[in-house]
Amino acid sequence: MPRSRVSAAGAVAQALLVLLAGETFAGTWITLFVVLWGIGMLFPATMSLGRPLGRAAPGAASALLGGLRFALGAPARTAAALVALVRPWRGHGEVA
Repeated sequence: MPRSRVSAAGAVAQALLVLLAGETFAGTWITLFVVLWGIGMLFPATMSLGRPLGRAAPGAASALLGGLRFALGAPARTAAALVALVRPWRGHGEVA
């Protein structure tokens, strides 16, 4: 299974687990492990693939790859927080 699909499968498994069985400590940690395992395999691979593309300016290529992590991580973190924290149907978050 490709590295990015491992993380996606873990995220989908977490969403399905919460929707179908409710929140469980073990289920959350197992699916979180799968997501982070996929990310742990994906990040070094993207850095290794990106370095040869920036042979003329290796510092700029490294900065671009590092900056993309932050640029893509910020909206992803915000989206995850909205999904996880605002669940009025479960009694979580503010209800207007």
